[in-house]
Amino acid sequence: MKTNKKRLAWLDSLRALAVILVVWDHLVGEFLARSNLSWLPNDFLNYYVFEPLAICQYGGFIGVSIFFLISGYIIIKTAQKENHIEFAIKRTLRIFPLLCFVVLVVVLLTTMGILPSPVEQLTLPIILSNIFLYNYFQIPQVILVGVAWSLVVEVIFYLIVFLFLPLIHHEKFCWLFPVVTLIISAFIFKFARSFGDNFYLFAVSFIYIPVLSFGSLIYYFEIGKIRLWLFILSSFSAWVLFLHGTSLFYPNFLQPDESYPISLFWAIAIFSLAWVCREALPSQRIINMIALSSYSIYLLHGLFGFILLPLLINRIGYSAALLISLVTITFLATITYFWIEKPFQGIAKIMTKNI
Repeated sequence: MKTNKKRLAWLDSLRALAVILVVWDHLVGEFLARSNLSWLPNDFLNYYVFEPLAICQYGGFIGVSIFFLISGYIIIKTAQKENHIEFAIKRTLRIFPLLCFVVLVVVLLTTMGILPSPVEQLTLPIILSNIFLYNYFQIPQVILVGVAWSLVVEVIFYLIVFLFLPLIHHEKFCWLFPVVTLIISAFIFKFARSFGDNFYLFAVSFIYIPVLSFGSLIYYFEIGKIRLWLFILSSFSAWVLFLHGTSLFYPNFLQPDESYPISLFWAIAIFSLAWVCREALPSQRIINMIALSSYSIYLLHGLFGFILLPLLINRIGYSAALLISLVTITFLATITYFWIEKPFQGIAKIMTKNI
C-alpha cells in the first residue's frame, strides 16, 4: 500500500489508536461482558487501566472522541483551501458511498436470515433513512449500522463548516469559527425540548460538537491565529459546554460506567500529547495502513465481528475466534478501501479539479 508523503504521521497514529480502541470495546470488552466470559488481556486492562482511570466503554468512547478531535483539526485545515462546492463534494463522497455499501450489506444479510431484523420488514424508506442518516432523528429509530451515530455528528459539523466557510477563509477572523460552533451548540441545548421529539434527537448529537470545536482550536493555535489565553478560555468553554450537554441528556454521566467527560479528558490528553510530539512521531507503514482503512474498519468491524465471534467461539475458543475475526475484518476493510473509498476520493478530486 503506497502512502502519501504529505500525510501527517501523528494524525495517522491517532487514527490507528482510535479505531483499535473502538474495535476492542465492541469485540472484546462488550462481547465478553454480554457473553459472561473471562479473557486475561481484557481482565488485565479492566483491572489496571479502565477501572482505575474511570474510563467507560472499555476505551471505546476515547476512540470515538479522538476521531472527533481529528476531524475538528483536519476539516478546518482542508476547508481553508476549498470553496463551497469543493467542500460539499469531497465530504459527501468521503462519508456516504461506503456507508451506503455497508447499509446494503446489512440489508442483504438480514434478508438472508444471517442478521436479526430490527423491524418486521425493511422497507425502502427505512433503508434510505439509514443511508442518509436521518433515521437518527426519527421516532421510532431503526438503526441498521450501530456505529453510524458518530457520522451524524460529523455531518452536522460539516454543515456548520459549510455555512461558515467565508468566516473560515477570512485571514483575520477565521479563529472565530470554533467560538461560533460553541454558541450554536449552546442555543441548541437551550431549546432541545422546545420543538418536539425529532429536534430533541437532533440536539443529542450536538453534545459532541464542542469536541470537534476543540480540535479546530488546536489547529488555529498551531498556526498562530489564536493567542494562548484565548485558546485556554475557549477550550475551557468547550469543556463546560460538553459537560452541560452531557448532563442534559445523560443524567448519570458521572457514574463510572457512563463517565463520558472523564473518557473525553483522556482523549484530549492523548490528542494533545500527540500534537506536542507531532514532529517526533515517525511514519510507520503498518500504522499508515490501519489509518488509511480506519473508516472501513470502523463501519465493518461490528457487522462481521458479531457474526463470526458467536459462530466460532464454541468451536475454537475466544482467542482464535477473535484472531480470525480481526483478520477477516482487516481483509474486508482493505478491499472496501481500495474498491470504494479510494475510487470515490479520486472521483471527488476529478469533479473538483477545475472548480
